[in-house]
Amino acid sequence: MKKQILLVAAVMGYTFSNAQDLMSKDGHKMLPEAGDIGLGFDANPLFNYVGNMFNGSTGNSFNAGWENGNQAIMGKYFLDANKAIRGSVRLGFGSNTANQLVTDVTSTATPAAEVNDSWKSSYNAITLGGGMEFRRGHNKLQGYYGGQMLISLGGSKDAYTYGNALSATNTAHTSSFGQAAGLMETKNSTFGFGLQGFIGVEYFFAPKISVSAEYGWGLGFSSIGDSEVTGETFNLANSTVDATSGTVAGASSFGIDTDNNGGAIRLMFHF
Repeated sequence: MKKQILLVAAVMGYTFSNAQDLMSKDGHKMLPEAGDIGLGFDANPLFNYVGNMFNGSTGNSFNAGWENGNQAIMGKYFLDANKAIRGSVRLGFGSNTANQLVTDVTSTATPAAEVNDSWKSSYNAITLGGGMEFRRGHNKLQGYYGGQMLISLGGSKDAYTYGNALSATNTAHTSSFGQAAGLMETKNSTFGFGLQGFIGVEYFFAPKISVSAEYGWGLGFSSIGDSEVTGETFNLANSTVDATSGTVAGASSFGIDTDNNGGAIRLMFHF
């Protein structure tokens, strides 16, 4: 009996070791190991591209809520073959500027001269996240689960300038960009927090290259702060341009739900 137990233990140990040391036909290790770094990409664009190769004209999409919709880059650091630290980061900053020609209200020429109205918007978006992932499975198919936390900070600003100054003959700015008359600037800030559990499966189709499908469940909170608004109006009684200011109430939301109802499909590379 003792010999049989030792034999079974030896076979099980060999099987586990063989799965962890799974090799490709070229002699390369298939699965990640301690010290490896993993980098993940949203697989949706690749699937769209492959689909478009076959029909030539129709845009293909899974039409799902992809996990990387927040544009965060996701990575892993493997502590051992069955445990990894997960992290995600987004550092986004940008701006847009648009100009539109409008009639110069002071022009006496025919046709009337034109001046520029301009609009400039800017934003910042920062997302940081971290958590732990635990893995199990056999051969090329691996299951994983764990938890992570996400924090996001952001803000936006819109500024308007007008080619026609306010005066007794031009008492209100034109709304060339669709904003409220007299608006000069608006800005706000956002904050978000999430605590999530996740579970998924990953298949290694090449040495340390895999495709994974993942679902998450957890709580999320987001808040948009009050917007600060400034503008200007023409005071007919005093023939002056008066500055205005005010706030637009913000909003917040809270929920506990699945965070990617369509599933997250990701390509992972380990090195």
